[in-house]
Amino acid sequence: MNEDIHTRIYNILQQKGISAAQFADAIGIQRSSMSHLLAGRNKPSIDFLQKCIHVYPDIDILWLISGKTSTNEVQASENKAQLRLNVVKSSENLEQASLFDSPPAVYSSNQAQRVSSKKTIERIVTFYSDKTFTEYIPE
Repeated sequence: MNEDIHTRIYNILQQKGISAAQFADAIGIQRSSMSHLLAGRNKPSIDFLQKCIHVYPDIDILWLISGKTSTNEVQASENKAQLRLNVVKSSENLEQASLFDSPPAVYSSNQAQRVSSKKTIERIVTFYSDKTFTEYIPE
């Protein structure tokens, strides 16, 4: 790849569907610093890179720095392909099984205790495959 790090940062913004200001707020840097990075005025610091991968762990740090894909990402994509194949095989087996073939599950008293605790749901976050998410906060 012949693109610079500024272009790769811009690509991340497009992929995530967020503005530079939203990205800056999310990783905890000033918006003006983000603007300077995208304009090419400043180069990203190690602190910036660490904040990026802390908030967005799906970003490949090697790709962000150098434009090269890490071998871990290549292996991960191969593992995903194998996982898809296994899911297809499993779903074929599930079609043959009946829902009522197994005896009903017995719940232990520990599970009942967990349900009766005074914990409440603070928020529910759903992540989608297109790198977007929705957040539900009960009132």
